[in-house]
Amino acid sequence: MAGGYSQLPVMTNERDVKGIVTWKSIGSRLALGVVSGHSREFMDPHQEVRSDTSIFNAIPIIVANDYVLVRGFDGRITGIITSSDLSIQFRLLTEPFLLLSEIENLVRNMIGDQASRTH
Repeated sequence: MAGGYSQLPVMTNERDVKGIVTWKSIGSRLALGVVSGHSREFMDPHQEVRSDTSIFNAIPIIVANDYVLVRGFDGRITGIITSSDLSIQFRLLTEPFLLLSEIENLVRNMIGDQASRTH
């Protein structure tokens, strides 16, 4: 909670992932009455893609699981992509087009208002 993490991979080293602990996995276990001090009781199987996987192929995995771990060519887990990361990237990519659309609509409205005043 202190670090703001939503998903924590459980790993014995940088290549061996045992599973992942998420808010969803914790909540579901607590709802089932699981009380334990062991991370294995709260783990779900992890989701991963290779670092050369197209982001378009990774998106359905991220949407379904809220994250995906990225495995590099050397077999190490090199990162994680979350739903939040996708949202930020989507905004960065679409914002210029949305702003352009807004400007275009404002100009059309101005032209339409001006045209209706002259007739």
